[in-house]
This record gives sequence, structure tokens and C-alpha cells, in this order.
Amino acid sequence: MTKGRITFYRPDRRTILKEELPFENYNAALRYAQAMRRVHGWDIKDIRMLEEAGVKVHKYNREY
Repeated sequence: MTKGRITFYRPDRRTILKEELPFENYNAALRYAQAMRRVHGWDIKDIRMLEEAGVKVHKYNREY
């Protein structure tokens, strides 16, 4: 398992929410983020997959 950090923007409260959870891979993290976007209406700002040493493996970033 790899740790993933997902950053959401919550338009209802105008806040940034960061979640750090263990995922199998980047696709699992992306599916989770897309499900949260569908259910809650949150925007996906950033997805980072982190190794144990803190090195970035894969990054999703959407510019606004």
C-alpha cells in the first residue's frame, strides 16, 4: 500500500480539505476522489502518491 494525499476544495464552505489515506495505486486514489466529487460536489485540486520516504510518485493537478 502507498499513502496518497488528496486535496479537495469544498465550495459550500469555501475551505480546502486534505485527506491522507492508504491506497493500492494511483488509480484507486483517483476513483476515490472522483466518487467524493460525485457524492459531495467537491472539486479535486490535487492528488499525490507518496512513498514511505516522502518522495512523490505520481501527481494529479488541475489549474484553476
